[in-house]
Amino acid sequence: MKNFDVHIIPLTSYECNCYLLHDKESNTAIVIDCGDGKGLVEYMEENNLKPEIKYGLLTHGHFDHALGVKYLQDNLGVTFFMSLHDLEASRTEPYLYIEIDNVNPVYDNTDLHLGEFDAHVITTPGHTPGGVTYRIGNSLFTGDTLFKGTIGRTDLYGGDFDTLAESIRTKLFTLPDELVVYPGHGYSSTIGEEKVNNRFLNEILGR
Repeated sequence: MKNFDVHIIPLTSYECNCYLLHDKESNTAIVIDCGDGKGLVEYMEENNLKPEIKYGLLTHGHFDHALGVKYLQDNLGVTFFMSLHDLEASRTEPYLYIEIDNVNPVYDNTDLHLGEFDAHVITTPGHTPGGVTYRIGNSLFTGDTLFKGTIGRTDLYGGDFDTLAESIRTKLFTLPDELVVYPGHGYSSTIGEEKVNNRFLNEILGR
């Protein structure tokens, strides 16, 4: 995996982190979660970034993470990937989810080859039935599963605390401590830091 720049772009009033991963050598990029496609394009213009964005990844289907998908599909031709579970939920819970067309499903423990980027898929349900974490190099994009010092809420449709805790305990806390955690909201962390300082640690570990 080549080195790439990670641009963290909080978008919309929900301050959802949209991530633009930019490989300068090829001048290509991928986007992870985007609540405002026009806002992302404006950020690139303001920062004189002109990469070709072919692919996008969604950690889950909640509107604050996915509302910008159609704009990026229509204006930049971006091909998106997300979980089938949240695609199905978008048909029944339109208040929380955005119904997204022309996306590709992802499956647990598989690898996506996205131009210059290789993403390993880790299904991490609990915040939503189809929550997904992507490992790209030494970076983890956890969506609303794991945050710095806390975890995702489980009181919305399809949420389940025990499932979320199991996802973190068995899927994320088994990964190397040095991996950087890039969450859906707030500041970045590491797996090692969360294994020591997360305020839900005892519940996650079942203690």
